Amino acid sequence: MNLMHRIIYISMFLLVFCFSCQNKNKDILPEEKLADVIADMHLADAILNRESTRFGQKDSLHSYYNTLYAQHNISRKQFYQTMQHYMKNPAEFDKIYSQVLNKLRDKQALYKPKSDSLQNKKEEIKKVENKIIEKEKLMKTLIK
Repeated sequence: MNLMHRIIYISMFLLVFCFSCQNKNKDILPEEKLADVIADMHLADAILNRESTRFGQKDSLHSYYNTLYAQHNISRKQFYQTMQHYMKNPAEFDKIYSQVLNKLRDKQALYKPKSDSLQNKKEEIKKVENKIIEKEKLMKTLIK
């Protein structure tokens, strides 16, 4: 083989190698998107557990996850490939999971009842009740 053929073969090999690397990374979800998907999966788990204990039925977690994949425009294969990729890089996966926890805390804060305002309302009601009781006592003493 002459030198020109070797250069062509090596160039072709490098070209194919580069394209195969790009396709692999194309299937890997970005960190932010993966954090969104995992956070939604945790919410789906919580909903499924709550509903199954409340109504005694057990829906398929598989169907919940398929719905999530569709909502995030990803495939199950893409999700699993992404998980395998990031699990090989624990520092990256830890960073992603920190994002997941932050997202869940943010969502919890949106739906968490304002216990302080509820306590304030209870205290206001108690004050009004006490005033009513005092006025009733006063009325009774005046009537006597």
